[in-house]
Amino acid sequence: MEAVHSWWTVRGEGEATSSEHRIDVRFSPLVIHTNRNWKTAHSASTTRTNATFHVAVDGTEASSEVGLPPFKPGIYEGTAEDCRDLSIRFAYHLTFLLGTRVLASGTTSACRETLNLAQGGDGGGDGGLAIEPASERERILVTALRALDGCAASGRHPNAALALVETAILRCLSRAMGIPVPSLLDVCGGHQGPVRCFYTVGMAADRNLLAEDVRYGSGNTQFLKFKLDKDAEKALEVFSALEAEGLLVAGRRTVAIDANCSWDPEFAMDFLARLQKYLPHVYMIEQPFPFEMPFSEAAKVGAGWARFKDKCTECGIVVYADESMRTSADVAALRPYCHGVNIKLEKAGGYREAARAWKACKASGMGVWLGCMVGTALNCNVIVEILGLSDGSVDLDGFLLTSPGCQPCDPSFRLAEGPDGLKGCIELKVAE
Repeated sequence: MEAVHSWWTVRGEGEATSSEHRIDVRFSPLVIHTNRNWKTAHSASTTRTNATFHVAVDGTEASSEVGLPPFKPGIYEGTAEDCRDLSIRFAYHLTFLLGTRVLASGTTSACRETLNLAQGGDGGGDGGLAIEPASERERILVTALRALDGCAASGRHPNAALALVETAILRCLSRAMGIPVPSLLDVCGGHQGPVRCFYTVGMAADRNLLAEDVRYGSGNTQFLKFKLDKDAEKALEVFSALEAEGLLVAGRRTVAIDANCSWDPEFAMDFLARLQKYLPHVYMIEQPFPFEMPFSEAAKVGAGWARFKDKCTECGIVVYADESMRTSADVAALRPYCHGVNIKLEKAGGYREAARAWKACKASGMGVWLGCMVGTALNCNVIVEILGLSDGSVDLDGFLLTSPGCQPCDPSFRLAEGPDGLKGCIELKVAE
């Protein structure tokens, strides 16, 4: 797939002088390889094509990446081709907004006849930011946000593609203004304590592969999340493997379970009964209910899931929604069935909607987990910018799941020992 590079030389808005400013944006596909066959209740894969986006204005630059899982309607929507399409439309829309200020421009991609520069309007406003831009460089980046919002208004671009472009723009604006992304979004004052990073162990074909993955993950963090389907015997095998490796620490909840929509209320209650011995080690159960819960009449078996939530509360376990949690509009409907939600930028559409979802969670007393799709360190670094939105647990393990050869950069953090003596707390690296 062809990369797309667009650039502009523009005159400063309202400036009488001949000052010029340079803007560059670039979309690139990113083929990634997982360290092992990545299997969930949804799909299995060893290779994926993610997308990256780079923004630079007058030498201030930032990049982003989105993880693009196998397509699943309503849950995982968006391909690298969708991201490429948006990058082209975004470039033309930005040209439209810059207007007569453009002194020169170019792109590696030919114009498509289907482009409609006026489609959806220009987005208007200030991009929904909490802080006014001061310099010309900052105003250009806000104009870029307006161009993206104009593209979004058409309704044709999946949230993963919107997240790709938006996060790169906002990371660049954060650097240009010298303030963190949360300050731009007015979401300061979030979680201040240690943040634990879980490593996700995929579903394994046999006990040896499971043990191998457990050893690899636990070498980086003692907090492990396991992909499970509707099979209690597999769950017992997982905990047996953890026992064999000496990874079940008395009095410590270091295990998370991700059912990926595969359970029903009866199995969920039976799961708790059959694994009662191990429940003191379980911190969280993620997305046990179907994706459609609670969004369709056919899936409304809410009473059973509400009882399951209550039972988990009795056991000291929290239930989080993942696939069912897309944008802030989903938060209120999920509250009766879970204690919190997993906010992922690719599903939300970027930083701004993630901030709105966080505010909705805080208003309703729900917890927030930050998660990533399968991706590289760049994808994790984008999420680390808003680390404080979590309530203390995340799974920013993409750089551990993917092979070293496909990493476009190093992680901006390390996994260190926390106050409880367990390894796996995120510690930001100090810029040299």
